[in-house]
Amino acid sequence: MAAWTFNLTGPMHLPEVFDLDENGNPSLTARPIKSETWSRHTFQLTKSFKKSEMEIYGGVENLFNDRQPVSPLVGINDPNANQWVSAHILIRYTLMHLCRVGNFI
Repeated sequence: MAAWTFNLTGPMHLPEVFDLDENGNPSLTARPIKSETWSRHTFQLTKSFKKSEMEIYGGVENLFNDRQPVSPLVGINDPNANQWVSAHILIRYTLMHLCRVGNFI
């Protein structure tokens, strides 16, 4: 099974933020107070194995690497500043077959 998710974020009002220079002084001009429109695309593939009740799925988040030009978060060392493309592969095993009538642990 395949799934594609598309999230479109339109312009929104932002707080007035002044970046700091290397000496810690605020700059004379603020960041923009309105964001640009941006999108996020996520794609995921899932393979189910019915006999073993296991699923393997993998996907890519932010498929087209669309990022805001300036992080809306304040802080030069912020790890969440700009998220890049990220991939994941996971395995899920369902234990529900152990909970059926007569199979209590």
